[in-house]
Amino acid sequence: MEKVKVLMNDIIDLIKENLSNDGSASLKIKGNSMFPFYKDGKTEVTLIKPIFPLIKLDVILYHVQEKHILHRIVAVKDEGYVVCGDALKENEFVKQNQIEAVVISHKNKEKLILETQFFYRLMVRKWLFLKPIRRYLIKLFRILKKEENQ
Repeated sequence: MEKVKVLMNDIIDLIKENLSNDGSASLKIKGNSMFPFYKDGKTEVTLIKPIFPLIKLDVILYHVQEKHILHRIVAVKDEGYVVCGDALKENEFVKQNQIEAVVISHKNKEKLILETQFFYRLMVRKWLFLKPIRRYLIKLFRILKKEENQ
């Protein structure tokens, strides 16, 4: 069976309609900003309509200008949320009205991980704590992966 690839902007209205009817939507991740937990072209996330207030460590789908981005909440403010990709250094501020969906689970290979699982949340907390040295760890991951594939 041939795979069909579509851009997020082409299907966002369909996703939002499904979520508004208390449904869910699943899609594959494109990009590396959420590495190491989400992998480009490999990780599939399941989205639902956000139930506010959201909390620290939730992963949200939000829109900025014409782009839709999936990043993690790293702080909750009165006016909105501070978010950052797991592989990034810079934080962004997102208002509640920019948030389209929240991730409830993700699948890497065939392993389903609920975003609320204790061990997973613990790993994410540790990763956030390592923010000052994450770029070095990511480089190390990539070197080890490259050697593993040779």
